[in-house]
Amino acid sequence: MRTIYHMQLDASYLKEMIAPIDFYIAEGQEVKTKGGSPWKLGGLCPFHDDHHVGSFYIHDISGSYSCFSCGATGGDIIDFTQMKYGLSFGEAIRKLARQWRVS
Repeated sequence: MRTIYHMQLDASYLKEMIAPIDFYIAEGQEVKTKGGSPWKLGGLCPFHDDHHVGSFYIHDISGSYSCFSCGATGGDIIDFTQMKYGLSFGEAIRKLARQWRVS
């Protein structure tokens, strides 16, 4: 069993262990492919009162997200978790590790 001690290592390890598409689907995003692009339509943006599918996108390799309506952006699933739940970096790491049983 791996114990998480170093934050930078934890972030890298978490991102290796959690596939972005699986993460976003578990978060309730409706992920749809868009041609051969790594950017996928992510459904409604969780960061504003979105009623128009088509503005929230996720990157299926890096886990980045971007809403072209409200401007919310982030570099990975950790950023998303921080923003969605109002958590610090360390809190987001711990939440993801527990939720995805990564240790």
